[in-house]
Amino acid sequence: FISFLSSKIKRDDKNFRIYIFKVNDILKVLDIQRTNYKILRVSLRQLMTKYVVIEDNEDIIFETTFLNHFKIDKKADTIEVKLSSPLKPFLLELSNRFTKLSLSKILGFSSQYTIRMYEIIESRIAIYDKYQNRNLLEFEYDINILKEILLGEYNNKENEIKISKAYIKYNNF
Repeated sequence: FISFLSSKIKRDDKNFRIYIFKVNDILKVLDIQRTNYKILRVSLRQLMTKYVVIEDNEDIIFETTFLNHFKIDKKADTIEVKLSSPLKPFLLELSNRFTKLSLSKILGFSSQYTIRMYEIIESRIAIYDKYQNRNLLEFEYDINILKEILLGEYNNKENEIKISKAYIKYNNF
């Protein structure tokens, strides 16, 4: 849903708008059957309680949620959502660090790690397009850095980065 909502943000938007969507449009994009309509409500509720942690430096830790609010209008068959304002610097006015990702591709991925790898590759392509330097097409990451990029440093209490059991074997990765 965040990918869907992010795709509605225009490159030159200065503020978050209240986004109103037809329920059927969202269900279709997210491939949710109308009979499972409650899944959408549960997902939106989870986004209201899922924390986003922003660390600008060692001194400042800022926590917020994805959504400011959502409203389901059963009579009009619409859903209204608004993103939390602290996310504004990361989602708006991105003319210098803007990478457009294909929503249809992202929704086709079954793993959060695949989505993140796609984001990394697309951002590298954007850098190449800007500078037209072939050396920028090749890149490598130390395995620990890649783990941190894919998983984040907050996936457990000991600050140790752990990989899902599905990716313990390198060939599964």
